[in-house]
Amino acid sequence: MLTRQSLLSGLPELHTERIKLRPLGVEDYQPLRALLSLPDVIRYMNRNRRPPVERAGRLFRQIQSGSASLESIHYAIIPQEMERMAGLVSFQHWHEKKGEAQIGYLLDPACWGQGLAAEAAAGLLSFGIESLGLKRIEGRCHERNNASAKVLLKNGFRYIRRIGLAGPLDDGDGVLVYELTSEVYFAMDDLKKKN
Repeated sequence: MLTRQSLLSGLPELHTERIKLRPLGVEDYQPLRALLSLPDVIRYMNRNRRPPVERAGRLFRQIQSGSASLESIHYAIIPQEMERMAGLVSFQHWHEKKGEAQIGYLLDPACWGQGLAAEAAAGLLSFGIESLGLKRIEGRCHERNNASAKVLLKNGFRYIRRIGLAGPLDDGDGVLVYELTSEVYFAMDDLKKKN
């Protein structure tokens, strides 16, 4: 089992059928900033009354600091035919002792609708459960973000609750919380192998 200590020397590269997941590096910061500047990408992230550019800057700083401390694990999504960063898939709030983390992802709108986010999430989930020993992974999405919910559901997550936004930020929409346990993951994996 990999530990935070063993990963300080570097994260392994991961591969799926159509995607390479490369540990996020300094060379990815400029493309990541560009992605976070796209209104469609930032729309449902860090929702508050701040302007999108300010929210994007805050998210970028969180990614940088989380990567440095391994509080979060971030991978650049590199589709085979592109050879450039098309998005990001991450484990945030990694609690090594409890075996828990929260998954997040973002993708260039030019790549939407191709199943790449679901495939990248599947690759990271496999790594998290099989190599990091995660027992529970949480996924969250804005309740109007149907595409993000589909990524979670396609990967075996189940809906567990809705979180409303309190006070002046409450626009009637909330955040949907999903979870995937290692038991469900391995049961799905067994099913795939039988078919």
